[in-house]
Amino acid sequence: MINPFTNESGRFPILALDEDQHSRRPSEFGIPAGWDAICGPGAQAVCRDTWSTSGPARGRPA
Repeated sequence: MINPFTNESGRFPILALDEDQHSRRPSEFGIPAGWDAICGPGAQAVCRDTWSTSGPARGRPA
């Protein structure tokens, strides 16, 4: 069985909460209540690239 979180042919939206929290989630699981899609769903590689530039608040002041 293929793990949907590592499936290279899967589709992944990038999700965000108001609290500046981000998540990548396989599209077959849907978008949980309270989350908004800010990108995608797209291919795993595209979402990884987008995630690295607009994902979690790395390097931002606390």
